[in-house]
Amino acid sequence: IYPNPTNGIFSIDLGTNYEKVDIKITDLNGKQIQSNSYFNRKLLNIELKEAAGLYLINIKSKENKAVFKLLVK
Repeated sequence: IYPNPTNGIFSIDLGTNYEKVDIKITDLNGKQIQSNSYFNRKLLNIELKEAAGLYLINIKSKENKAVFKLLVK
């Protein structure tokens, strides 16, 4: 995930092409901010229009699952 910290526009490089990837962004309290599914993608460009703070990026595909922290300036 880059750039991190970000001004709200960031990219996620999955490293390989995935048939389907679900991205869920939450705040630290678990409140869902944004959710989207992407198909046949390796690179995702995402815009997060939220206040400055720390957010969790949940990435889930059929095979893998990961959680990353994203700092919005």
